[in-house]
Amino acid sequence: MKKLLSIILIFVILFSLSACSKTPTNTENVFQTKKIDVVLYDENEYDVAIKNKFIETLDSLFTEEKLTYNVLNAKGNDKTLESIISSIKLDETILVAPIGKEASSAVNKAFNGQIPIFFANINNPVLMGLMSDKTTPSTTTGVISEVPANYIFNNFTNSIGDKPVGHIGVIFNTSEIVPMETVNAFKSYLDLNNYYYTESVVATPLEAQQSASKMLYKAASGSSVTGEQNTISNISKKYENRADGVNLLFLSSDKIIKQAAAGIAEVLEDSDYYVYAASEESVVGKNFISLKPTADSIGETLAQMVNKYFTGTSISSLPCQTASVFEEIKYEKQKSDDTSDDTLDEKSSNSANEAETAQESEETDSSETSEQTSDNEENNDSEE
Repeated sequence: MKKLLSIILIFVILFSLSACSKTPTNTENVFQTKKIDVVLYDENEYDVAIKNKFIETLDSLFTEEKLTYNVLNAKGNDKTLESIISSIKLDETILVAPIGKEASSAVNKAFNGQIPIFFANINNPVLMGLMSDKTTPSTTTGVISEVPANYIFNNFTNSIGDKPVGHIGVIFNTSEIVPMETVNAFKSYLDLNNYYYTESVVATPLEAQQSASKMLYKAASGSSVTGEQNTISNISKKYENRADGVNLLFLSSDKIIKQAAAGIAEVLEDSDYYVYAASEESVVGKNFISLKPTADSIGETLAQMVNKYFTGTSISSLPCQTASVFEEIKYEKQKSDDTSDDTLDEKSSNSANEAETAQESEETDSSETSEQTSDNEENNDSEE
């Protein structure tokens, strides 16, 4: 008897999950009787812009039925967030679209597995516990805020025009999972595209500054950028870097590098290095830039995913997406007659439309050496 009850219970659970992930149909009249709940944690201008573009785009894409939206905003209050989420009635909701980390986490806690969830503007849904894999969703999927490696590199090559690529350096600490995912994706992109680079694993801000200084010296001497034949895993690669090319330094978004950013800016102040900072707050010196998905691009991408769901695509066939248009966050030093102010110019834009779709990165094991080159050993990943 107990065995029979267990089988029935398993069947009920599987049926519930299947019903949750299937596409709504007009025969069910769901669009006349149910709404889309959009949840925000606060009045953050960026998230509000995502919400507005999401609604505008979805209305323009899905014209078979008139859609009804229920926008819930917690005004930055945790208790209010809990209260508005508890007001959502599953039998009156088609799906929930939380925007931002706080809203997505709270919605997932309340409804994961019970109703479709399409999130937006979070960095790592797996680390947050929203889903087990970004490429194989069950009832939850959405648009992540990461910047794909090909967009980062294409932004660099677009900025240097016809000039060749010079020395490429990557500086990072291995203690944080999300920053390491970005680092590994960038290194994998360079490997796949036959670019030589020097990586430096650091434990302190001082080590990061020293690594930047060493890379500057190597680039100036041309000792690590000339084309060479290298054999990695029995595959011969000719690296395309040129000693007379423009140099690129990639800075991770981990805490150690954030603390070291100002010191690295001083080290590179008189150089022509193009510095990509994975964290916007590390844009603190000459030629430092970062990329950020535009709110409109995130909103449009989310709407496109939901429209596909409404028109027959199951959630399991809708893996997480990234934006396709990015804003360039650039450092500019403004001088007056008596004083000088250092400011971030957040209005310069980078369409990145020429870039290819985001490339999946392979994760590798972390390196224990403080500095090593990619032609001497396999790239290392860190999973801590």
